[in-house]
Amino acid sequence: MVKLVVKNASYLAGTVGVLDVKFRWKVTFSPSSSSSSSIFKKQGKWTSPDTCHKESHSTLTVCDVVWKQDGAVVDLGEEDDNPDATVKFVLKKLSSGLIKETVGETSFTLRDLVRMCQKKEDNDAGIVELMLFDPDTGGLVVAGADRSCPTIVRVSIVDEKATATQAPNRYDKRIMVVTRGTRGDVQPFLALSRGLAELLNWEIIFVTELGFQESIRKQQNTSRGRIRFRPSGGNTEKRVKSALGQFAVSFKLSAGQTNTMQKLMLSRSEMEFFGSEPAVFYWAKKLKPELLLYGFTMASITTVVSEALKIPLIGFMLQPTCIPSQQYPPTLPLKEKNYRLLTPEKNQQSHEKMASFKYLIENTPTPNFIDTMASMRRRRGLKPYATGTSVYQELKDKNYPLVVPIHEALFGGKPKDWSENAVFTDCIFLRGDTVPPLADDAKTFLENAKAMDQGRVVVLAFSSMPVTRDQIVDIALRLISSCQRTICVFALSASGTGDEGKLNSRALNAIKEGRLFLASRAPFGRLFSEVDAIVLHGGLGTTCEALQAKKPAIVTGVLLLDQRFWGMRCEEMGVGPFGCHIDDFPKHCVSYVNKALEDDSSWKKNAVEMGALLSENEDGGIQCNVQCIADMAQQAKPYWYCAENAFEVFDLDKNGYLSLEEIKKLVQTLNIQMSDTQIENMFIKADMDGSGTIDEHEFNTYMYKIFLQILEEE
Repeated sequence: MVKLVVKNASYLAGTVGVLDVKFRWKVTFSPSSSSSSSIFKKQGKWTSPDTCHKESHSTLTVCDVVWKQDGAVVDLGEEDDNPDATVKFVLKKLSSGLIKETVGETSFTLRDLVRMCQKKEDNDAGIVELMLFDPDTGGLVVAGADRSCPTIVRVSIVDEKATATQAPNRYDKRIMVVTRGTRGDVQPFLALSRGLAELLNWEIIFVTELGFQESIRKQQNTSRGRIRFRPSGGNTEKRVKSALGQFAVSFKLSAGQTNTMQKLMLSRSEMEFFGSEPAVFYWAKKLKPELLLYGFTMASITTVVSEALKIPLIGFMLQPTCIPSQQYPPTLPLKEKNYRLLTPEKNQQSHEKMASFKYLIENTPTPNFIDTMASMRRRRGLKPYATGTSVYQELKDKNYPLVVPIHEALFGGKPKDWSENAVFTDCIFLRGDTVPPLADDAKTFLENAKAMDQGRVVVLAFSSMPVTRDQIVDIALRLISSCQRTICVFALSASGTGDEGKLNSRALNAIKEGRLFLASRAPFGRLFSEVDAIVLHGGLGTTCEALQAKKPAIVTGVLLLDQRFWGMRCEEMGVGPFGCHIDDFPKHCVSYVNKALEDDSSWKKNAVEMGALLSENEDGGIQCNVQCIADMAQQAKPYWYCAENAFEVFDLDKNGYLSLEEIKKLVQTLNIQMSDTQIENMFIKADMDGSGTIDEHEFNTYMYKIFLQILEEE
C-alpha cells in the first residue's frame, strides 16, 4: 500500500499581511484507462499557517509563510496495480472566512511520485518538493514582493512494499538542461540528454514544462547516467493554441504588417518565459549542477542564474539566427523579392534595431508579464543591463560556447562574424528503439497508396503551429484532385481523425478511397522515409528530418521566426521553393508538388545529395553533439556582465590575483586578437605595483577598459 503524506508548504503567494487566512489540500486520484479502479478524492481541513518569519533566499531576505500538515495521509493503493494513475494535488486558500481561491496545483503519476520519494540524494528522509502551478495558464506560482520564490509543497511516501534504499549511484558530472517551448524546442534536448547519460555517465536535471514529463519519463531507461525531470512552469502549446496566440502567430493582412508582428514576437520570445526564473534558480541552487545547458527561449534566465550562482553555461541553439550577424537579419521578410534586397549593412542595422526594441520590451512590465530582465537581475543582486544591451550580443562578444546542432552545409556555412566558440555539429534526433513505430493503420495506408497506379504519398506536417484542420484538408483535396500523379495525402492535424462528422463529403470519400489519412501525430523518423514529398512548417527539426530522409521539402505555414529562414534555405539548397505563407499556399500547392514529384526533379536530386551529408551520423547526430558538449564543458565559464564579475570568473585558482596565464586565457575566451607580446606588454602596464600579478583594482581601472576598447574596435 502506497500512502501520500502531506508535510508542509512554504512561500505561499499573497499571504504576508493577510489576516485570518487558512489553507487546505485536496488530492484527486485518477486511475489509468486500463485499470478497474475508481476515481476518488480526499481533502484536508482548513488550517492556519505558522507565523511569518524571515528566511534567506539567494542574496535577498524574504518573508515566508510555512503551513504545516504533518500527519495528513492519503491511501493511494498499490503501485503495481496503478503505476500510471494520475495524482493531482491542489492547494486552496480561504481569506477572512469568505473568499476561497486556488493557490495552485500540480500532478504526477503514482510511479513518478514513488520514484522521487525513494531517491534520497537531494532530499531529507525521502521528502519531495513539489512546485505549484496556475490551473489555467500552467504558470509558476510565486511569492515575495520581488517574485523570487516558487510556492513549494513538501510530501513524502510510505510504501509498505519498498525495499531497502540502495546506495546512491555515482555519476561523472551533474548538469541542468533548461528549455521551454513547443515539442520541437524540447525533443532535441531530450535526445542530447539521453546521449550525455549513456555515453558520458552524466546526470541530467531536465527543467522544462510539466506537459513534457511523460516524454522525459519514456527516455529515462538509460544503461548509464540518469535523466531527472524538474518543472519550470508554463504551458507553451496551450498558449499557442489559444485564440490570442493563434491570432498573433498567424496574423497576416499584408506583408508589412506581418513583418511588424514577427519583430514584436521575436522581441518577446524570451520575455514570455521570464516567469520560470524562480523555478530555474530554485532547482539550480538546490541541486547544484556543474553546468547549465540552455536553449533559445531561456538564454536570459540562464545567464541570470549562472551569474548569481557562479555556474558555467553552454548554449544549445536550435534557432541560431538569434546570434547577431551581417549574414542574415533577425527576421526575414515575408516576400522573396524583399529578401533579395538585403545587404550585410542592412542586416547589421536590423540586429541593432532589434536589440534596442527587445531591450525596451523586456524591461517594460505589463499586467500579463510582470517579470522583466531588470527585475530578474535585481532580485538576484545583479547589476541591471545598460540600455540597449542584447544578451546574444553579450554571449557572442564574450565568446561563450554556443553549440548549434545543425550541419554547417545546411545552414549555408559559418558566418565570418560569429565568435570562435559558436560551432556547428550536426542535426540531432532520437533514433532506434527510443522512437515508437508507425501505427498499424498508418502502415496500411502507406502500403495501399504505393500500390496504386503512379501512387505517390505527400505528407502535410505543421506540428503545433496554428494551421486549422479545415486548411489542411482543403490543401489535401486540392493535391488529390489536381496533381499529375495519383496523390495520397498523409495529413497530420492536431485534431487527428476526431469529429469526422464535421468533414465535408469530398474529404470523407477521399478517406474511404484510401487517398487521405488523418492523424494527430506520427514519428517523423519513421514516416518521412516512406513518402515522396513533404510539406512542412519550416521548423529546424522537421526540415532536418525531411532532408535526412532525402525528400523535397516545401515550406509553408504561418512562417514564424526562424521558419522563414529555413524556407529561404530550402530554396537556396534547391530542395524546395521559397517559403510561402499558408494564406497564399493553396494557389501554389499543386504546382509545387508536381515539381517535387517529377521524374527528373531537381528538388529531389538536391535533396538526395543533401541527405547523404546528413545521413553520415546513423545515430541521429547524438555522438558528435555529445562530444562537442563534453569538449565545451572543459572551457565553459559562469556568465559575467560587469568587470568585477569577470575578474572573479577568470581568477582560476581563487587567490585574488590574475596571473599572466590567466590573462591569456581571458583574451582567448573573449576571442581578442592579440599576440603574446602584446598581452605581456599590456600586463606589465596594468601591474602598477610591480607584483607580477594583477589584482582586482588594477584589472578594473586599466585592463578591463583596454579589453572593451579592443572589442568595440573589432
